[in-house]
Amino acid sequence: MPATPTLRAWLQLIRLPNLLTVPGDPLAGACLALAIQGGGRLTPALMVGAASLAFYTAGLIINDCCDLKEDRRQRPDRPLPSGHVARGHALGASLLLIVLALGLAWRVNPLSGATAGALSGMILLYNLLLKRSPLPGALAMGLCRGLSLLLGATAVGTGRPGGMVLAAALLLTLYISAVTLLADREHEAVTLGGRRWWPLVAGVALLVLLLVVSHGWGWLSLLPATVAGVSLLRLGGALRGTPAPQIVQSSIGRYIRLLLLVQAALCFVQFPAGTATGVVLCLLWPLSGRLGRWFYAS
Repeated sequence: MPATPTLRAWLQLIRLPNLLTVPGDPLAGACLALAIQGGGRLTPALMVGAASLAFYTAGLIINDCCDLKEDRRQRPDRPLPSGHVARGHALGASLLLIVLALGLAWRVNPLSGATAGALSGMILLYNLLLKRSPLPGALAMGLCRGLSLLLGATAVGTGRPGGMVLAAALLLTLYISAVTLLADREHEAVTLGGRRWWPLVAGVALLVLLLVVSHGWGWLSLLPATVAGVSLLRLGGALRGTPAPQIVQSSIGRYIRLLLLVQAALCFVQFPAGTATGVVLCLLWPLSGRLGRWFYAS
């Protein structure tokens, strides 16, 4: 991909392939909430989708700033240890992004603003305190995605999210937590054992939730759900034994990009805005894979 060294370093720092998977969390939560409550406008979810994107980008930057000492030893070619991006510039950008995200969410409604506050707090808690502890850190990372889904539901809902939305947020949390645990020692050759199936279990449980809420146009969910399920099965098989670090790192990127299909499946339960949103998310899936060839995702 043609880009100046500085631009490429910034694009690498913010994990460009992963960014495509971010707005789909609040959009999926919004579509799920609209389907359950029987209608409404999806427009407010677009604003919190932008907020979620800003939060995610800020979190990635803060993550690499916190890992700078370790990356100087293990990943010296990454943007911060290589000096292509100054640490002060990175921290300044992350602060601006968090302020922007909070402002966008509060403009939608107070409940979205409060959810955004919880999300920003979880991002900071993970990066500054929990990331060195595998299980608490993985759960915190998962909660960031779960809160992002709830952010979309609060933007379009008439009150607190219902049980189905909360269930979807919980299962998304567990899925990302499972993927994060797989990535915990991605730079080493280790035997993953039963852990390699945890994303499949959480992902299938999330997709089964669609059977409960799907009606009308919800049958469209079956296509991305099936592709996602088969892909999760294949990824689990590829991580058998003691996979090389390169295979694990590549698989982590694929696990994250599969969120686009899961999000599309959730969006398809609502017509017509959810249907259109789901189509866009499905189209972004191969694009994210293409970007994953040029930029690492883990």
